[in-house]
Amino acid sequence: MEQEKPILTHCVHELFSLFILAIAAQISDIGGITTELPPHMTSGGRRVWDNTNLTALAEQAVQANLVTSLDEALALVVPAFAHHNLLPKPKQARERYANGSEQDRVKWTGMAQ
Repeated sequence: MEQEKPILTHCVHELFSLFILAIAAQISDIGGITTELPPHMTSGGRRVWDNTNLTALAEQAVQANLVTSLDEALALVVPAFAHHNLLPKPKQARERYANGSEQDRVKWTGMAQ
């Protein structure tokens, strides 16, 4: 059974989420490179997308010890951009991936086809 997180942790997460929401309200495009991860890299066969800018932002939250994992950080970051309809569209991501070189695909996903 998972332990309850301290109230301070909840407050930190709430403040961080509000900060990210405020940032998302001020931008028009998140940029970065978006790719769909291959099914064998995901749990339960779900469709999972990765965006380099969102991942970099989430990694900063982990490095600052605001969260304990990248998944936890993404759970705080992604909803703010979704709220402002800024998440990349699957079709655009597929086109960018398809038009990229094999070297880019390896760089983006960590895997060769």
